[in-house]
Amino acid sequence: MAQQALIDERWKPLATSLLYRLCAPHVLTVVLFFPVLVLYWWIPAEVFMEWWESPKIGNVGTILYFAVSLLIFGFGSAVGASFSSKTLNRAPTTNESQTTYVQIWYIRIGLLVSIFAYLLWFGLTLKRAGGIAPLIVSMVIDPFYVKSDLMKTVPGVTTLTQVAVMAIPLALCSGKMTWLDRGLICTVIALAAVRSFFYSERLALLEVVVPALFLLATRQKVRRVVVLAGLSGVATSVLAIFILLESSRSFVYKGITTFWGLVEAGMVRFVGYYVTSINNANLLVEKLSFDTPLYSVLSWVWSFPGVGNLYQWITGLGPINFADSLAERGLNPEFNTSTAIGSWVSDFGIVGAPIVVVFFGMISGMLHRLSPKSELVAPLYAVWIVGLLEFMRIPYFTGTRMFPAFLFFAGALMLARANAKRVYSQQHAGKA
Repeated sequence: MAQQALIDERWKPLATSLLYRLCAPHVLTVVLFFPVLVLYWWIPAEVFMEWWESPKIGNVGTILYFAVSLLIFGFGSAVGASFSSKTLNRAPTTNESQTTYVQIWYIRIGLLVSIFAYLLWFGLTLKRAGGIAPLIVSMVIDPFYVKSDLMKTVPGVTTLTQVAVMAIPLALCSGKMTWLDRGLICTVIALAAVRSFFYSERLALLEVVVPALFLLATRQKVRRVVVLAGLSGVATSVLAIFILLESSRSFVYKGITTFWGLVEAGMVRFVGYYVTSINNANLLVEKLSFDTPLYSVLSWVWSFPGVGNLYQWITGLGPINFADSLAERGLNPEFNTSTAIGSWVSDFGIVGAPIVVVFFGMISGMLHRLSPKSELVAPLYAVWIVGLLEFMRIPYFTGTRMFPAFLFFAGALMLARANAKRVYSQQHAGKA
């Protein structure tokens, strides 16, 4: 009982936090997803072609399809939140077995696995480059060569770096961190920052920083003006970091050397990641519906080490390269991502995709509503927020990069439940 009371008190600020409410799936649908869709609709076709070298192919029908899909996602979120509320109202509040927590040794193993994977990957990179000085020189001359050749991923190793995506939020929610755990977390963040710069993968840094900031901010009672100012600061920082990292590409490949030229190029590319994803998704709706059944949603299966050509063997479809499909239709293969909805259209068809949309909306709503009640659900939703922020760019929830994180969370959940049963048995044995 004492432990349960401690947990409830510790998480009480989360439920009343403005940031928590702003990060609700239905709120993000209104303040983020729809504005991005409207921005895509508003940009003239000639500007689209000039800035991103792709024809704008979305018509009124596809725009309406995406708008309705977003409404369905928001509806699913509301249903999931309502279902969670009813479940919580029926749940007992005085049962000691409700207490669950993750043992810190398990979290430390996850952090150490990620650090080891990073060090092994970076060590191989330095070996290929011939040292850190040649690596930096290569980065200045040809960043794409560094990404594609010197830092090429190692199957079964690079993927393990993603364990920290879940381990860090679990550590922050455990209430048992020491200086060692804080040091491990800072090490992971530093390694992710190096990855973001040399591997040109900004998401690697955001997916470890954003969940941590969300948890740290929502566990404090902060005034609304501070929350709004903080959000503005974070958004500005993200954009500034993106422009800074993108400047290396612009300086080398586009010959842009002025400050404002680099800022403009960075802004254009930043916006381009989202609007071209919508454009590519429109192609999937109009031309490639149900073209790759279950490919995106089960990508972690098809790319599992040792599986090889399992997807091709099961479906009879040839190797899938979305960038090639874009190039064949005159779109820029450099911008080769699709929104989550577009990917699900390719997986399940125009009719089947809304079912998947409402499913993920329900899951999102349930996790949001349950997160203030559990030190296990809170870190899961903190990571889930990254997927919501990327919803209009990539299908983050079902991507390969999240498989290690979700697998690590499943292990944490089983250990926590086993520990809760052990504590419950000991308490009742003492009463007997």
